[in-house]
Amino acid sequence: MKNRKNFFIWSLGFLLTLGLALIPSVAQANAGVPMIFLVYPPLKIALVPIILIEAAVYWKLLNLSKKEAFLCSLCTNLISTLAGFPLLWLAIVTVGMIFFFINSFISLPGIIFFILFPVWLGPLPNEQLLYLIPLSSFLFIIIAYFVSVFIEKLFMKWLLEEVWQKQIDRSRLHKSLIYANLATYIPLAIFIPLFLYVRGLQYVS
Repeated sequence: MKNRKNFFIWSLGFLLTLGLALIPSVAQANAGVPMIFLVYPPLKIALVPIILIEAAVYWKLLNLSKKEAFLCSLCTNLISTLAGFPLLWLAIVTVGMIFFFINSFISLPGIIFFILFPVWLGPLPNEQLLYLIPLSSFLFIIIAYFVSVFIEKLFMKWLLEEVWQKQIDRSRLHKSLIYANLATYIPLAIFIPLFLYVRGLQYVS
C-alpha cells in the first residue's frame, strides 16, 4: 500500500510538471535549455571514478574493509546519481513551473524565477548561452552536492547500522560523507562547466 502511495505521488508530480510545461502561458515553441540533458551525460561518465574515490575515503575514515567501503560508495552513488539527480531536477522544475503558472494570474517578484536558472535556461542567443550554460551547470552541481550528502547519509546510516549491525560514530559518518563528496564534486564543478563551455564554442560564430 505504501509503495502504491509513493508511486502515485511521484507520478502526480511528473504529470503536474508535464502539464504546466504544456500551458501556452508557461511554455513557448522555443522551450530553452533543460540543463539535465547537458549535465547528466558527463556525470554518468564520471560515475566509476566517483565511486572509487569515495570508497577510498570511506575505507580510510570509517575503518571499513575495502569491500564494505566499495559497496557503500557503489550503492549510495547509484541512488544519489541515477535517481536523486533527476528527481532533484524534476522537483526544482516543478516548483519553478508552479511559480510561472501563478504568475499568469498574480504578478510575482522576478527574483522568484531565479530558482529555475540552475536547471532550465530560457531561449537566448548562443553568445549568451555560451557563458550561462557553464554557470547554470555549476550552480546545479553545487545544489546536487548538498542533496547527495543528505541522501547518502540516510542510506549509509541504514546500511551500516541496520543491515551490517555496525556501531558508527554519526558525526564521523557525516564528516566522511562531506569529505568524500567534496573530493568528487569539486572536480565535477570544474570539469563539467569547462566541458560545456568548450563544447558550446562550436555553436558561436
